[in-house]
Amino acid sequence: MATKTIAILSHSEGLAPEFFEVLGSSNHRLLFVVGNAETKEHLQKSLNFLKLTAEIDFIGCEKDGCWEADKILISMQAPPSKDMIEKVKEVATQKPVWVISPVNSHGRRVDLQQQLPNSRVVEISIQENLKEVSLSSKEVVAKQEIRQLFEASGYTVN
Repeated sequence: MATKTIAILSHSEGLAPEFFEVLGSSNHRLLFVVGNAETKEHLQKSLNFLKLTAEIDFIGCEKDGCWEADKILISMQAPPSKDMIEKVKEVATQKPVWVISPVNSHGRRVDLQQQLPNSRVVEISIQENLKEVSLSSKEVVAKQEIRQLFEASGYTVN
């Protein structure tokens, strides 16, 4: 089976190292969408400390990265810009869009699902210190895939 690509639209501060380890130990290619050289360099240094087995690449354009990806991951530490949503929307039809949200940030998934109506949006809330994950979506298949990914890394999924 061909390796699936996950486009990651987040700054390195937006995702905890534990989450990178979950993704990096899976059979996925991680394609980080990074807009500038300084952020890319910082992210590369952060990733070098982790023992990831996944193939890791970088790209500068959100639209190109999401076009190339099988799945899209968006960090919701801050609301995504309308420009970014429009770029993703053009190429994310029928693709799973995983939205990482801070714990207790209910309502953001609904907004993103409305903005990306032809995508399979799943909100993921992670409590790394407890190794717990909560999933919110009507997309059963997309939720099951995320559940398997986290359970394989020792997380409890609610």
